[in-house]
Amino acid sequence: MGMCNVESGGMNNCCDFMPAYVVKVITVLRDAGFQAYAVGGCIRDTVIGKKPSDWDVSTSAKPEDMLELFEKTIPTGIHYGTVTVIIDKQSVEVTTFRLDGEYKDGRKPDSVVFVSDIIQDLSRRDFTMNAMAMGPDGEVIDPYGGRRDISLRIIRCVGDPDVRFSEDALRMLRALRFAAVLNFDIHADILKSIEKLAPLAEQLSPERVRDELEKVLMSRKPELAEDMINYRLLSKYILPGKVELSPIASLPQDNEIRWCAFSFLVSSAGQTRFSVESLLRELRLPGKIVQNANLAAKIAEQMPCDGMGIRMLIAMYGEKCVELAAWCAEASGKKGTMKNVRKEISLRLAVSVQDLDIDGNLIKNLGFSGKEIGMVLKWLSSEATLGKVKNNRGDLLAKAETLTRREKNGEGIG
Repeated sequence: MGMCNVESGGMNNCCDFMPAYVVKVITVLRDAGFQAYAVGGCIRDTVIGKKPSDWDVSTSAKPEDMLELFEKTIPTGIHYGTVTVIIDKQSVEVTTFRLDGEYKDGRKPDSVVFVSDIIQDLSRRDFTMNAMAMGPDGEVIDPYGGRRDISLRIIRCVGDPDVRFSEDALRMLRALRFAAVLNFDIHADILKSIEKLAPLAEQLSPERVRDELEKVLMSRKPELAEDMINYRLLSKYILPGKVELSPIASLPQDNEIRWCAFSFLVSSAGQTRFSVESLLRELRLPGKIVQNANLAAKIAEQMPCDGMGIRMLIAMYGEKCVELAAWCAEASGKKGTMKNVRKEISLRLAVSVQDLDIDGNLIKNLGFSGKEIGMVLKWLSSEATLGKVKNNRGDLLAKAETLTRREKNGEGIG
């Protein structure tokens, strides 16, 4: 979808993007004598020509006014003037026009001052493209040149970047995230400020860093994560240095695949302060992704290998982890790895633990316990893949019984 044809004082058909429930919220506030506008990212997306995923409203009404005007509300952040209004089964965050006080923690203001002027409210925002407001009639308020910067495809701060980033260090990561997602350039003043103030990012929570980094990795320009690293915005987790992340762009836009490839590449380049597992745990990734990425990294180091080697890996670790490892190998330059893996999967010659015609309970009945059960099952899957035993219950049990005899002779499992 193309960019809206925005002229001063109106947006032609851009207001068609505003959902009826948002119009209703603004209308209720205006009918009560208050100013009210949709603001921020939803207006940026509308001007660009994208359908906003959510809508925020700013108003001259105080929180207590909102609680009285709307039947169903949630006092989401009433200290900061924010009330979530539930209307037509939809939620809209409505915030009083405000100016922010001091940011002692580098993330949220310690206090806010409510004001009656939308221009003052927009002055506290991070980037010009996010400092616009719009009414249901298409009227756009754009005091800081957001539409101009969108047309130039450039990210520019509202006011002094040093001030904006000192207030909230997350804005530095957001600048790079917007550049990656929107394919915009970053103004030189912002880059100079990031070079100077990057150490402030160390006080950010891992969850916020993870979310911004993931959006970059999932974009069409994941290589901008290199800038996050080399500007030292991730120095709490990853050391600056040379790493090539552009190959991630050719991988499926699946967050698990891209996190696996990213962690493998930075680890292989020697830039992690931690192992792959520890890095992703530090960034608060879900446990399953951490586990799979750690295993995929170990498998990827063994690739490429011949057909039998791939079948053995599938038998030992399962199709999913081997596929994740293949994507890691592809990203590191081992082209054709995924093609080979998919060929072996299609042949269905690998016998994984899950494919065995036997389960842990039957192995337990033979006298094995604890970790031994898993070891026996993995050994049986390898033997079946090599063709040394048929994958049926009787033959597998007979094979496992040879282990019990070997164990009695002091040879153990192996």
